Amino acid sequence: MNKRRVRNYILVLSIGLLTVTTLFGCSKNSEEPTTSDKTRIISTEKGDVTVPGSPKRIVIQDYAGDLVALGIKPVAGNFPKEEYEDSYGEKDEYTQIASKLGVEEIMALDPDLIFITNEKEYDAVSKIAPTILIPSMKLATEERVEFIAKVVGKETESKNVLEEFNKRAEQNRKKLKDNGIENKTIIAIEGGVSELYLFGDKYGRGADVIYNYLGFKAPQKVEEKFKQGELFLHLSMEVLPEYSGDYILRSVYEGMEDVSSNNVWTSIPAVKNNRVIDINFDKFMTRDILTQNRQMDFITDEILKTLK
Repeated sequence: MNKRRVRNYILVLSIGLLTVTTLFGCSKNSEEPTTSDKTRIISTEKGDVTVPGSPKRIVIQDYAGDLVALGIKPVAGNFPKEEYEDSYGEKDEYTQIASKLGVEEIMALDPDLIFITNEKEYDAVSKIAPTILIPSMKLATEERVEFIAKVVGKETESKNVLEEFNKRAEQNRKKLKDNGIENKTIIAIEGGVSELYLFGDKYGRGADVIYNYLGFKAPQKVEEKFKQGELFLHLSMEVLPEYSGDYILRSVYEGMEDVSSNNVWTSIPAVKNNRVIDINFDKFMTRDILTQNRQMDFITDEILKTLK
C-alpha cells in the first residue's frame, strides 16, 4: 500500500465538512449544560458555546449516524450510503449521493448548529452558526454519543441508544465465548509490504469495536504503544509478526497490495491458521454508533466462520 489510503482517512478528518451528504449528513467530564427554553450552554475544548435549545438545522461532520440514532435528521452530514441501505433493507431519505460543500454552501443551508471534528476548521465554520468541536480521537463511542446527546438535549434518548448498543455487544461477546473464543488477542491493520498501519482503540477500521465492545485484547507489545498515547502505528511487514495477535482484522480495498505470497505474511500464525478477517475499507472507516452496530455483527460472524 502507498500512503494514499491512510491519507484518505486523515483527509476525511481534516477536510471533513467538505464531504457531506446533500440532504443529510469536551469530554465525558464536561460540565452539565445550562438550559433554557431557547438556548443551552455547553462547555467544550473551545470554551463555552451557546447552542439552540431545540436545534432544527444541524450540519455534522463524521458522526451523522449518532444523531440519527438519537432521532434527529441533520440537514447535512456524512453517511456511508451502501452501508445504510444494507442495514435497513431499503433506501431512505438519509442516504443520498454525496457532494462537496464549502463554507459558503454550508452557510446557504442556514444551519443553527454545526458539529466538527477538525479543530483547524473551527474558526471559519463557527462564524456561520454555533459550532461544537467533537474531540473524536479522545472519546470512546459511548462518551461521544453522550456528549452529542447533551448538546442537542437528547440525554434520555442516548441512554436508550447506548443500552441497546451495549446489549448487542454483550450478545456478540456471548456468541464468541460460547464458541470458545475468549481472552484472545487481535490487531487491526491496513496496508502491505511497503507500508503497514496498525490501529488503536479510538480509531475506525473496526479497532474501536474489537477492543472496547467485543472483548478482544491487543497483544502486549501493541498495548504498550497505545498506552503511550499512540493512535496508530506505522510498521514494516518485516516486524509485523512481533505485533500480531491470535486474529488479524485487515482493511481491504480495490487496488490494495497483494501480500498472499509474501514469506513474512504467510509465516504469521494467524495467517496460517485462517484467522484473518477482511473488512471493507469504506464500510469500516466510519465509527458512528449505527455503523458500529453492523460492524460488531459482521466481525463476530466472520470470526465464527474461522472455526469451521
